[in-house]
Amino acid sequence: MAPEPMTPGPSNQRTAASRSQAVDAISTPNQTHQDTEPSIYPTSELSAKILNLLSSKKVRTDFWTKVQIDHLIGLEIKQHEATVSRWQLTNEMLSSKSEDGQTLASQEQTTA
Repeated sequence: MAPEPMTPGPSNQRTAASRSQAVDAISTPNQTHQDTEPSIYPTSELSAKILNLLSSKKVRTDFWTKVQIDHLIGLEIKQHEATVSRWQLTNEMLSSKSEDGQTLASQEQTTA
């Protein structure tokens, strides 16, 4: 499966910086093949933080592993976003019905 497309926002700024770093890495001589691979453009803050942590601990990850990490994190984020969205919709529906019930009860009290 391909990673999900990036959404506009702060991650686009990281994209531009990552592209610049990728160009610098490719143009710098005497670097290993891994250092010259195109950098991944994380679609989430969490992906970026995890990849940065791995890099800071000198854990070498190839391009495809980075893409897979970003993809799996993206899937989890989307699942949680869908759950939160559904809970919000349910809450709105219940609140609306509760307000309708309160209005009906207050109308019955004024007519009694």
